[in-house]
Amino acid sequence: MPGVLAAKKKSLAKEYPARLVGLIEIGDQCVARITRSPDIFTMWLVGDDGSKRTLPWSQDSEDRANKDPDLKRFWIYNTQRAFSCCGQLSYDQQPDYDSTDDVNMSTAILCKNGACAK
Repeated sequence: MPGVLAAKKKSLAKEYPARLVGLIEIGDQCVARITRSPDIFTMWLVGDDGSKRTLPWSQDSEDRANKDPDLKRFWIYNTQRAFSCCGQLSYDQQPDYDSTDDVNMSTAILCKNGACAK
């Protein structure tokens, strides 16, 4: 499995910064999680009015979102929900699950007030 993870990271590193690529190392690892996870990163935008939408991540999109006065917050992730394999708890039973935004927080970067955590 270390070889599968290294290959996935190498592939993602061609297009994404290390702070994003590092997200795939967080949490329980299994071959299925690594091979089935997307080859992109996504932004989950939460508006002040409660609306939610996704957008493929780019540095330009992140910069624009950080300046958007109509956004309450946004998340950047490779997968919105934690992958469960080998008898692990389902994504919504894990302690890092945010039911308001439907995201597992430990494998995502939260951005609000013009700045991103992590």
